[in-house]
Amino acid sequence: MIEEAPAAGQPAADLSQAPPKGYRPAIPVQVKFTVAMRQDSRCALCGERLGEWKGTEWDHVPAIQLRAWDPEAGDTIPAANDPDYLTAAHADCHERKTTGRLGDSKLSRRGGDIAEINKTRRLEKARLAREAEIKAFRERLLASGDEPIEVPVPDKKKKKREWPKRPFPKRQKTIN
Repeated sequence: MIEEAPAAGQPAADLSQAPPKGYRPAIPVQVKFTVAMRQDSRCALCGERLGEWKGTEWDHVPAIQLRAWDPEAGDTIPAANDPDYLTAAHADCHERKTTGRLGDSKLSRRGGDIAEINKTRRLEKARLAREAEIKAFRERLLASGDEPIEVPVPDKKKKKREWPKRPFPKRQKTIN
């Protein structure tokens, strides 16, 4: 039974079980050949002919770090080298998709795989923090009424420093 992968840009089902950092198995030649034939030897991103294999890069859709990890199989869900979730692209097209940069601009990263991975990690970290707060709240709520409850005091934010107040310079009185 094939499990559906999350759509591109969508977080994996359980991000706390993301693949190990740096996990990237080698893609077998047979899988590369299958992907290239499926695409009629055309770039999945721009539609032009791929040309030589040296200039061709293989893109995982969705990115490997956005997939759920199966510890029993030691692979992602769907499998990292499943031909149905791989595409062939020119090196420059693949770089644009991965980084989100358009043209020479180094500012625009929105929509790229790297930005999506970082955003997903930030959201997962925030979700885990919220769950820990909720769990602590429930424990305090369900604690017996006989014992005093310790409520953690949140850290006070530092007060923003004001601009230093400097008096205006004294004007020299002119003698008329």
